[in-house]
Amino acid sequence: MQDLAGNVSAYSTATTELIPVTGITLVPDTLNLSVGGTPTKLTATVQPSNASNKEITWTSSNENVATVNEDGEVTTVGTGTCNITATTIEGNFTATCGVTVKNLVTKITLNETNKFLKPNATVKLIATVEPDDATN
Repeated sequence: MQDLAGNVSAYSTATTELIPVTGITLVPDTLNLSVGGTPTKLTATVQPSNASNKEITWTSSNENVATVNEDGEVTTVGTGTCNITATTIEGNFTATCGVTVKNLVTKITLNETNKFLKPNATVKLIATVEPDDATN
């Protein structure tokens, strides 16, 4: 718009509509990991896709089992189970991933490496698993 002195001004009647958060999903929703394994990334999706504030926070229910950083990357710490939760800043909506961390077997040895048996003879083989604290 121009006034009589030739000055130009503009204005807008448009308003910015805030789109509220209605929920959040987390993929995957379960993880089975091993102690010392490669960190695993979780993906949180805020609904609707055009929500105005898509900020989330991440938490672990047991940081002695697994931790999570601000990008949703899960790092194992010890054996056990925990929940990793993504929470929206707006609306406090949550989604959870159940995490199970095991200490995997790295080696199995037998008490006998070579044994010759006569017909109908038996021998007892004893397996030793490493590490000693392997989950299974």
